[in-house]
Amino acid sequence: MNFFEYDAELSISTQAAMDYYDNFSKELERKSLDDQKVL
Repeated sequence: MNFFEYDAELSISTQAAMDYYDNFSKELERKSLDDQKVL
């Protein structure tokens, strides 16, 4: 594996992690909004 292949793998996994984090934080926001509606 050369450096460029490694770099591509790394950027793909970084993008996936960022997407996952975005989805996760949106879910948290939605849950907290639902909690506020209950109150």
